[in-house]
Amino acid sequence: MSSRALYGTGRDVNPLGLKSFKEHQFLLPKKGNPSHLMICFHGQGGNLLDLRKVRAKLKLDHFAYLFLNAPFDCTKQEVKGGFEWHGALPFHRQGILASIKKLEELQIELSKRGFQTENTLLTGFSQGAVIGLEWALRGNHRFLGVVSISGWIFEPDELVNNLGPFGQITPVLMTHGPQDQVIHFGELKQRFETVAPILSNITFHSINKGHEIHSSEYPIMRSWIMSRLPLKPDITSLGLGI
Repeated sequence: MSSRALYGTGRDVNPLGLKSFKEHQFLLPKKGNPSHLMICFHGQGGNLLDLRKVRAKLKLDHFAYLFLNAPFDCTKQEVKGGFEWHGALPFHRQGILASIKKLEELQIELSKRGFQTENTLLTGFSQGAVIGLEWALRGNHRFLGVVSISGWIFEPDELVNNLGPFGQITPVLMTHGPQDQVIHFGELKQRFETVAPILSNITFHSINKGHEIHSSEYPIMRSWIMSRLPLKPDITSLGLGI
């Protein structure tokens, strides 16, 4: 699918003028200037439009939203036109590291526009949830939190031995469903139980759903996010450079 078909033309294609993720959508709050930013990561084979509904459902008035395309064309033969954050085995780690490198470049660009990681929430679905967890738990930044929807804990034993300085501090909400046929609930739950004694900052919710973002989890997500929002001073539109 072409950039024109997904995002329109001209300034809409790259509204923030990013070099790291040129195809993105950035949305300011409907009223006022943003105090916080949510970066949204779609699943394998998807695109940045997949999580647009999150903004309407959560109704977080002080958030700006940044929707990104993953950096790689999807390698699934049955998916055409979509993107992915990493490929299939044995190339998981290689793709994750490459995606995180681009996200580090993004963080530098966003900080110059006034968005700091401590006011940034990472929200990902499926493969995008893996990326959010990896970036926040292994990296050197203190994020506001991570919402991991129908995701996966990649290499849990290796993860707990290679946490970043905020890996045990950054709040994480994980939601998953027993009817999930893509990332099986039992396997994910076992991985969660492996890291739980060390990562007490992870909250796990079982939702009666399959591999999806279910309507019943939006109130859970909103309540969890709101409980972590001591509002900070607004970022001005001048500071955003747009």
